[in-house]
Amino acid sequence: MSEDNQIASHSQRRRPHGLQDIIRNRRRLKHRPGDNSLLNYILFDYWKIRKFAASTGLIVSLPLFRLRIAAKPAQNMEQSIIQQLTIPLTARLGVILDSAWKYVNKYDYNLIVLLQNLCRETEKIRFLNMNTASRHSLEGLKHLEPHLLVYYHSPQLVRKTLDVLSYLHDRMEEVKFSQRETRALVEQLIMFNRIHPSLSQLVLAANMVSSRRYLSMKDLINPLDEPLVSEWEFDVDEVRSAAIKSYIDGLDKSLASVYAGYRSMYRMRYFLPRLDPQTPDLSQLQRFITGIIGPERKGRYSDTYSNIPSYVLDFSNLFQQNFEALLCRDVITSESRKRRIFSELVFSDFFSRLRYNIDQLERIRTQVPFFQILRYMELTNSRRRISSYVEPAGSNETQLLNLIAENLNIFSGMKDRLFSIIHVFADLRGPVQNQAEDGNPDSPGAVTGGENTGAGPNASDIDGNGLAESLEDSAEDVRGQATGNREALRHRQELIRDDNWTGGKTVQEALRSALVLINLYLYEMQEGSVLAELEEESNLRKKIQDLLTMSYRISTPEQITRLKQKYPLDDGAEQNG
Repeated sequence: MSEDNQIASHSQRRRPHGLQDIIRNRRRLKHRPGDNSLLNYILFDYWKIRKFAASTGLIVSLPLFRLRIAAKPAQNMEQSIIQQLTIPLTARLGVILDSAWKYVNKYDYNLIVLLQNLCRETEKIRFLNMNTASRHSLEGLKHLEPHLLVYYHSPQLVRKTLDVLSYLHDRMEEVKFSQRETRALVEQLIMFNRIHPSLSQLVLAANMVSSRRYLSMKDLINPLDEPLVSEWEFDVDEVRSAAIKSYIDGLDKSLASVYAGYRSMYRMRYFLPRLDPQTPDLSQLQRFITGIIGPERKGRYSDTYSNIPSYVLDFSNLFQQNFEALLCRDVITSESRKRRIFSELVFSDFFSRLRYNIDQLERIRTQVPFFQILRYMELTNSRRRISSYVEPAGSNETQLLNLIAENLNIFSGMKDRLFSIIHVFADLRGPVQNQAEDGNPDSPGAVTGGENTGAGPNASDIDGNGLAESLEDSAEDVRGQATGNREALRHRQELIRDDNWTGGKTVQEALRSALVLINLYLYEMQEGSVLAELEEESNLRKKIQDLLTMSYRISTPEQITRLKQKYPLDDGAEQNG
């Protein structure tokens, strides 16, 4: 089963049976045969019981058709079963059970606990002092019967138990003893009649003597359709329970650390449209650049992208022309009135720096009119961020590269600011489109961006005060922006009527569009670093899945519910239970 399916399966199971339910089911397993009539006993059962007695030596016939347990064979079982089987097996199982919960699920672990309980209940039998009288022969065995009859009710548990022990022997470094010897001890104890007389024969003999009926093991079993081994809770004592809790706490700390890194990459997952996990969908960026630059310059996106100075200037100019009004000044909304969505402090610094950067790029372009993309990638090393580029100063190419680095830093900062705002009030949980249904880049559907990936940050339906607090936490360096962003929250669903890329979109859609375009632009300019971030996101997600799978295996249903709520993944796989 895949990890995603393992996680998902938790939500599909019905509410578990508690350990007390399991204990009650085992107690109900025993069918208690009623007393036989004297006539039936003499005519039909007595002679069959005599044959059983002859083959096992466990029953003695007395005058007047009376029966009792034979003392000597029963006492011999003290040596053959307790001393030679259960005592050494109990010691081995104790070592295994101390840590086995790290390696197997609850059901498999509880199979080993069931076997250990059988050993312990067997050791409680006082074979040497066993009351062999007919009316009392069962008294010393009642505590044993529920644990033994489980294997006769469900014979497959014998093989499953042996398989689990083999698995644990192979994986647990703590287990130093022989796997073959452990297996032999288990087979002799719970595989039918491997020793003679066996535990099951002793239980049968006591029930025959008590009821005066000839019986088989099937006659002692009620046909229950209830679980006899819990798959929802570890059957452990307080010491092991504390060890499991400590281990879960450690996993939770690891999850919190990895999940924090994963959450920080939401901006990539939700605002970088992709054709597949490692291939961004550039269609929105291509439409933005080739569809707006004007009829006199319309052409193929590849032509624009091939010359880096033109490409950077085209995107920067177009972004300023289409988004500066929304982010720094006033826009006309559906109510045919001008609205200022953000206070000036929120984005004005970015656009001031961008205007200066554009002027400098225009100047240097006269010195370097054509600069091939391959040359740019070669010099900057696409697997590193452009800001890490180092080159001796002086050449025009160096000046160009430094200006491009500043340009990318401006847009990176703007991206972070946009994300801190959209993260607060955008509902990232709903379906997300990569492009408009009609292909029109100006239609609202074209700007949503990201993937339809399911659950995202808990960012929907937050009031203005919550927005202000969140923004103050995420952008403490910008004072006064809270008031402006309450306005953004209040008007986020109003349509913009401006005659540019934002026209026809709601305020929220336009902001998402800006973030998507910036992400795609940065991807084109810093492909290596973006792909590395996507790869890191994928690695973090895999770590979270592994930690959750391990946590779910050892957690209670209530703990699983808390983990689901605390660490939601974004693809719905862990609607996981």
